[in-house]
Amino acid sequence: MKYTFFVLTLMKRSALLLIFLALFVTFLTIDVHAQSYKRGVLVEDFTSQYCPYSPRGDHYIDSVCKLMPYNAVALVWHNGFIHDDFTLTAGDTVANTFILSGVPSILSNRITLQGTPEFSQTDIFYKSAIQHPATEDANVQIFITGKTYDYLSRVITCDVRISTIDTEKLLRSDTAQYYVAGVITEDSIVSWQRITCNGMIDDTTFTHNNVVRAVGGKIMGDNISLEHGSAILHYTFAVKGGWNPANIKIKAFVGFKSPRI
Repeated sequence: MKYTFFVLTLMKRSALLLIFLALFVTFLTIDVHAQSYKRGVLVEDFTSQYCPYSPRGDHYIDSVCKLMPYNAVALVWHNGFIHDDFTLTAGDTVANTFILSGVPSILSNRITLQGTPEFSQTDIFYKSAIQHPATEDANVQIFITGKTYDYLSRVITCDVRISTIDTEKLLRSDTAQYYVAGVITEDSIVSWQRITCNGMIDDTTFTHNNVVRAVGGKIMGDNISLEHGSAILHYTFAVKGGWNPANIKIKAFVGFKSPRI
């Protein structure tokens, strides 16, 4: 695996859903050279600024990323359970698809992590939900190329390219469907966060990271065919005023579409 300050490329295969997941993260302003890939884990946190328990989810996400800096990628969805400054309707779609009932909630490789013990037992939970999937072989690789950012129109464009590594291990039935999903996230957003129920105390200097800002294509992913060993999708993202382009990352993954997705 090749890792620099600017580039992180990850991959994984989920044993339960047979999802072949590849993740790529890169800063917008840097060209990528000699990219490589590794197995990885997608961790999604559903949260709200109004929820005093959500910082525990942020702590969990941060802990996992520190434990596996090269193998974990985080998406933080502010969804409609409690609308806040970062609410994205796409987060509602993802939460409803996986039948999440509130915040904070966690998905690991798009498998629901029930309850809250994982927030206080990060090391134990990380080994089963995060570390173990990352030991499995990857069957596809994914690259984000052709990245551009137009400062005048504030539009990001990129291509997501997928190719197979081990074609023999891919699912080949007539009903086997694969999908690609792409998002942009923003780090280092300093804004308020409720931290206690007693007296409704807010931390006005709370730092929000991995906040999903926009989704490219369909929210639950665009269907692709890997019959011929490769596929390519083109994504466009609008960067709204107040977002800091320097703190925005492009993240994409490819997976097997289960009946629920």
